[in-house]
Amino acid sequence: MFRTCALMLSLIVTLGLAAEEVPLDSCDRLPTIQISAGKKQFRFLLDTAASSFLNAKSFLEGAATGVKVYAWNGASATVAREVVLRDFVVGKHRIIELRLPAIDLSAIGHACGQRIDGILGADLMEKLNLTIDLTNRVARLGMESQQAQDLFPELEKQLASCLQAFNQGDEKTFAGCLDPEVVLFTVNGDYRGCKSVLGYFRENFFAKQPRVSIAMTTRSHHALGDAIWLEYELQIQSSQPVTARGTAIYRKEGDQWLLVNMNHSTPPTPGPDQTKLPG
Repeated sequence: MFRTCALMLSLIVTLGLAAEEVPLDSCDRLPTIQISAGKKQFRFLLDTAASSFLNAKSFLEGAATGVKVYAWNGASATVAREVVLRDFVVGKHRIIELRLPAIDLSAIGHACGQRIDGILGADLMEKLNLTIDLTNRVARLGMESQQAQDLFPELEKQLASCLQAFNQGDEKTFAGCLDPEVVLFTVNGDYRGCKSVLGYFRENFFAKQPRVSIAMTTRSHHALGDAIWLEYELQIQSSQPVTARGTAIYRKEGDQWLLVNMNHSTPPTPGPDQTKLPG
């Protein structure tokens, strides 16, 4: 149990905390940060006393619209182009379909001696849960609560699809739900790597007749940077139904959530006619 908990902690640190720090650059001592949008790299000025804007000379698309510019001394009306960024990425944190006004920020670039492509203001800092550490020259990002909540339904939808493939014995489809380095802990041993884990499921579930079905209920979920840690309950329907609770870690790769680690904290010992547990 100690070894299992230590590995889980290691995975949490690796998957959750590694994505939280992004190095800062400077433009005449003002903190700047690199972001990417549409596979291009841009330099944004960090400003806790302003709202977020794009440089109209860096982002040429968009239609003119009236906006209010917020700064430390209040709000003022101006005309800007509204630009929709399909993919706005800071470190490993991504915002989809971000709408920002674009105005001419040339004066800021001239003042600090470098081109500034945008201002990452207080509104986006709050959304990204971003804090600035000037001493260590890094920005620390966390998973903003609403952003995290938006990920859970997406994961649950994919889990339902993976569970359907599992219950149908569709090994090829289910393999796409596993990280290549997946680790599975069971009462009968530990299995490491996709091939080994699939072998365990094939022997103990896919090849069983009559077919064994599994239902999975999520009890709680926790965002860990680019990963999600689930606490769940399994109901295994066989000649002697089994219920067990466990934990699992999933990471996102592209549009797919992949199982990285699965473990039951207190699995019952299977009897002679009882189905083995998958973790």
